[in-house]
Formats: sequence, structure tokens, C-alpha cells
Amino acid sequence: MILLEAQAATGYMLDPIKNKKLSVNEAVKEGLIGPELHNKMLSAERAVVGYKDPYTGGKISVFEAMKKGLLEHDHAIRVLEAQLATGGIVDPINSHRVPNQTAYKQGQYDDEMNKIMVNPSDDTKGYFDPSTQEPLTYSELMTRCTTDPDTGVLLLPITDKAAQCSSIYTEEETKDMFSKTTVSMPFGRFKGKTITIWEIINSEYFTEDQRKDLLRQYKTGKITIEKIIKIVITVAEEKEKKNEINFEGLRAPVPATDLLESKIIDKDLYNKLHKGNKTVKEVSEMEPVHKALKGTNCIAGVVIDSSKETMSFYQAMKKDMMRAGPALIMLEAQAGTGYVVDPVNNQKYTVDEAVKAGVVGPELHEKLLSAERAVTGYKDPYTGKTISLFQAMKKDLIPKEQGIRLLDAQMTTGGIIDPVKSHHIPHDVACKRNYFDDEMKQILNSPTDETKCFFDPNKKENVTYSQLFKRCVTDKKTGFQLLPLSDEAINAKDESTCTDAQTKEAMTQATVELDSGPFKGRKMTIWEIIHSEYLTEEQRLDLLRQFRSGKLTIEKIFKIVITIVDERESKKQEQSSFKGLRAPVQASSLYDSKIIDKPTFDLLQQGKTTPKQVSENPNVNKYLQGSDSIAGIYLEPTKEKISIYQAMKKKLLRQNTALSLLEAQAATGFLVDPVRISS
Repeated sequence: MILLEAQAATGYMLDPIKNKKLSVNEAVKEGLIGPELHNKMLSAERAVVGYKDPYTGGKISVFEAMKKGLLEHDHAIRVLEAQLATGGIVDPINSHRVPNQTAYKQGQYDDEMNKIMVNPSDDTKGYFDPSTQEPLTYSELMTRCTTDPDTGVLLLPITDKAAQCSSIYTEEETKDMFSKTTVSMPFGRFKGKTITIWEIINSEYFTEDQRKDLLRQYKTGKITIEKIIKIVITVAEEKEKKNEINFEGLRAPVPATDLLESKIIDKDLYNKLHKGNKTVKEVSEMEPVHKALKGTNCIAGVVIDSSKETMSFYQAMKKDMMRAGPALIMLEAQAGTGYVVDPVNNQKYTVDEAVKAGVVGPELHEKLLSAERAVTGYKDPYTGKTISLFQAMKKDLIPKEQGIRLLDAQMTTGGIIDPVKSHHIPHDVACKRNYFDDEMKQILNSPTDETKCFFDPNKKENVTYSQLFKRCVTDKKTGFQLLPLSDEAINAKDESTCTDAQTKEAMTQATVELDSGPFKGRKMTIWEIIHSEYLTEEQRLDLLRQFRSGKLTIEKIFKIVITIVDERESKKQEQSSFKGLRAPVQASSLYDSKIIDKPTFDLLQQGKTTPKQVSENPNVNKYLQGSDSIAGIYLEPTKEKISIYQAMKKKLLRQNTALSLLEAQAATGFLVDPVRISS
């Protein structure tokens, strides 16, 4: 673990098999390390990206973080040791290595710490050689590594004896690990409590044979503690499910205990269910319970005023009675609140079922599946866990506008959906589970033009979902809510909602302060920006057309032009900057840090040399990307090379030794894949 942290703290995680270098997030995504190490590695990687000063909010280095008591002294020494051994102290603000004198000047290192590094004692030797069983500095451990002839990365040799010693646990070590490892049980008699693995395997959930088998497999190294956690939770959950009373939820069965937890039913009703005094059917028909399990009606489709014909939004779009944009948004609202509706045949479908039944066309399949994740849940790319619509929006996994739109629709049709429990939940429960908050409730209850994401074709205005819902009529046959469509609305769908003069006036009055480019710090009108070099003629005409027809609001135009300006400026910066550890590095930063001299800086400014050419100089590249850290393990008997994480999982390295090396990788820039030569 320590070796993996060393990788992350020096720049990159290393995969010695695929020969790849990866950031911590990338390493988790690609399976180089498991999600159980994600937070530890991110913590180590802060040695590269910087720690947040809790007092100023500014970015500070490892050394400064240690001085402020934000991380332990021993941990900081390990990280600094690894950074010095692989190219020098990392300046997280400028995203490159710096010479010691520059680090002194910037407060990122000092002479006292340098003396500790130059004359290390056993107390400050934070790494471990599994073959000789002795503590070492990172640089000492590097000298004992071999260079892989194929990839050039450093591999730590492990003897057969060292591998065997670390692959078996004693009875005492096993009990100690099981007693230290805790898990929060989401069900059963331990529900809401944090208990140890040892307590669970000695409870009624496990038979004597199951318990002995788990202990045997762990002691012989066949399964890890992480695997044990998954097994005990699965066994306990399966036993609980056999005794559970279930209701039909939006996508999955909902246990009665979940309804009690979510404050949908009270303890008295829950007890009546378990005693048989109430049936699942009877309770399901109660208005609050039905609302939670299935939601209330969404806006199902349209009714044509002149003919009284009912049709779905997809039919209205295909028959050219509604614009594609507003119709698609209404279909997404259906998918994001539970079901796609066929108002003609009185049917509700999942997205897959709706496409199969021809209620919507296959061209909308992916878009509606994306909206349906508001019901089924989004996958967190870092943890692999299911998260809610609100959480996905907060993590920027979906556009904010789409998130607000679907939350608005959910609030109108039964409340926020818990995708893990598969039912609607009250506001206070949603806030407690981090599926919603009071700030978002305030935004939805006091809508602005920016949060009015739906369109009333009759009044030609942007509205909230609840406002549009109130303008609907109830179909007497089905009970569905239908949006009336007047002949005027149908005929006016392609007409401009404002003239050229009105468009120019609106865009001349709207101003924005740009954060980049030649207009940085200046207040510019939207009209000036769209007529600048940032937009092509085609982009300009398209924005004007969409604004005039009402498809885009002035707020949306704001976002679009700012995005275009930022993207153009980013491209310019990329072409004139160096590739640092995590961010582009300007030539001026390298000059100020005494990494390049004045003549080289002048040549760059004049365009007579390029960042790519200058980066090829080993003395410059050393500070931009660092030198090699200990990438992985080399097994002498088999000549096999593996990553430090794999060695730890295979019990070829002790966990503390591996963690030290991984910490060193993270703190020197990247976790390393020594086989694929990547980081």
C-alpha cells in the first residue's frame, strides 16, 4: 500500500504489465487498483495536485501541509523522500518539479528537512525491503530494483521466501484483522450499526461450517478482507430477504422496512403487516403508499383542441404538431419520473418496452435511457455505486439544466426518487440521504427563467413542470393529464417569437465579463461576442435563429458563448504551454523556477522553438514529468513483473510495504503500470 501511495504522490500510478501511467481516478476506472484504495490514493495524490489550506482556501504543498498539521510527519517524510528520489519536490501550484533552492524560496521545503533526507535514521526510513526484512529510504529501495528491459521501469525483486512469508496469516492475525474491520449493516438486527466482521461471522447469519471455511480461506490467502466484506453482507442480506414482506416499486421490490425507514408507513402499520392484520394489497392501495411506490400521473401526451384527438408527444412530434425539442423534453420527463406513457392505449412502459412497442422510435432510445437513469440510478465512475439524479448533477455526470428539469418533474409527480430503494421519498428523507437539499428546493419553488425548462406552445413561454401540469386537462377515460394544443400553437411552431430588431436589442443589453482571452476582465455584450472571431458565421446564424424561434433563452446563449470562448482559449493555451504533472505549465513559470534560461524563454516567446522541443531536454523533462519511481515488482524465480497492488493482493508484499510504495508513486505524480508502460 505504501508503495502504491508513493506512486500516486510522485505523479502517476504505474501498471508494469500494460506499461501505463495513470492518475488515481484513471487507475481506479481501469481496474489497476481496487475502489477500496480510491480515497487513500487520492489523499496521497494531493502531494502532486496540492492540499487545500483550511484557513485561506489556497493550494499548498506536502511540506506546507505537514507544517500546518494537515498530515502526519512520517507520511510527509515518506512522500518527500519519494519525490526527491524521482526528480525533485513537486510544486502543485505550477504542476511541475522544482530544484531544492526554488522549493526553499517558495516555502515548499527547508534546510532542516533536507538534513533529515540526507542523513536518514531508522525512524525516518518509511519503506521496507520484503526480501531482506529491513527498513529503507525510497532511494535505497530504488537501488535494489532491476530495470525492465522492455519498458525501462523499475521493478522490485521478490524472492520465493519473501513471497511465502507474506502469504499466510496466523490465527491471531486473522482474528485481529476481522476484529478491526468494520461494516455498516443496512438491514436486519444490526441495521444502522457499525459492527466488526468477527461479530457478523459469529452471529446467527453464519453456520459453523461457513465460518470455518471463511477463516481458512483468509488464512491461506485465497480471499482478501475486501472479499470477506462482500461475502458477509451477501449472506446476511439473503437470510433477511427470506423473511421480508415486499411491495412492487418503480423497478424493484420494496421491503416493508424500507417504507418504514422512508416514513411512508408508520410503526403501527408495519406491525399490522407483520402480524397479518393488513395485506400488501391493502397497504399498496393507500394514497401515500401508492404515491411513493408508483408516483402520481405525469403529463401523458397532448389533446388537439379542434379535433379532440389524443396523441403521445412522439406522435405529435412525428405529425409535425410540436417542435422536436419541446416534445423530446416532455418524453424525457416521462422516462425520468418512472414510465413512458401511451395515452391512446392507456399503457405505461419502461424505455426499453416503449421502443419495442413502437410508442417511441429507436432514434430516441439512448436519450430516453439516459433520462430513465433518474429512476434506476447513475453509476458513480469512481466507486461503482448507484447514485441519485441530484448526486449525478452535483458530480457533473449530467448537465445541470437536465438535472433541474428532471428534479422539477419528479417533485410534481410524487417526490424525489430514491434509485437504490426504487420508490419516491419525502423531502426530509431525500435531504438526509443527500438526494436533495433545501437550496435546490428553494430554486425549484422560486423559479427563474433559467430554471423554467419546459415550454408551453400555447402561450409561447418557458414554464416549470408544475406550471405546465396545471394547464393540462384530465382525460375522462384514462385519468391521464393531457396538454391542450391549439391550432394557433400548431401553426406557429416554426414562427419566430421575436424580430431581428428585438433580437439585437436583447443581445446588446445582455452583458458578460469574460475570464480569458483578449477581452479578459472586460464587460462585453452578447452581440459583440457572437460577432467576434470566437464564433464562425454558421455558429452565429444558428444562435440567432434559435433565439428568434424561442428554442434558446438569453441565459442559454450566455452559457453557449462562454463555453465557446473558454474552449478556444484552452486550445490556444495548450499549443503554447508545456505538459505538467496535472495541468499545463506556462513557459514563464519554468523561467521563474530557473528550469529554463532567458535565451530559451525568448525563443519560445518568439515562436522560434516549441514547448515540445524544449520538453525533450532531459533537464526540463525531469521537472515536468519527474524521473522513474519504483514501478512494480520483479519476481526473480519466474522473471514475471507485476504492479505493487497486484503483489499486495497476491500476498507477495505486506500491506504496509505496498502502501508505502503506492503512496510514493501517488506523491511523485502518477500510479504506474510497469507492464503496459503507462502512468
